[in-house]
Amino acid sequence: MSETTTRTEKLSRFWEAMPFNAKCHIQVRSWEEEKVVLAAAYAEDQTNGHGTLHGGVIGTLADTAATAVVMAGRERGDKRTPLTTAMTVHYLGAARSTVIATATVSRRGGSTSFVDVAVVDAEGAPVATAMICIVMK
Repeated sequence: MSETTTRTEKLSRFWEAMPFNAKCHIQVRSWEEEKVVLAAAYAEDQTNGHGTLHGGVIGTLADTAATAVVMAGRERGDKRTPLTTAMTVHYLGAARSTVIATATVSRRGGSTSFVDVAVVDAEGAPVATAMICIVMK
């Protein structure tokens, strides 16, 4: 097993074990330096009363995926903490299934990164897009 694979597996396990991520049913689908894919399973306790996932769950998934991709590409030994400083979410459709967020870095600077996130449902229908700015402090 390569050092990169070991690091990726450790980061994935750490990410899924975070209490808030576990509460939101977030799981890592793939973890690469410039692209992270996370999913949030549909759960009744995460709905808005109309049988669809609450927008806050979708926004949380987008933010979590953006933070994950910034963390995935940081230098080994970097102890800075990622902080979301701006987030714009455009909701495109309701979700009645697991949602999948794909986060890609559009620009990575010394301390500031800009991330694009696309969220789709289990059938691949668009649910939301997001543009997120993360600063490492």
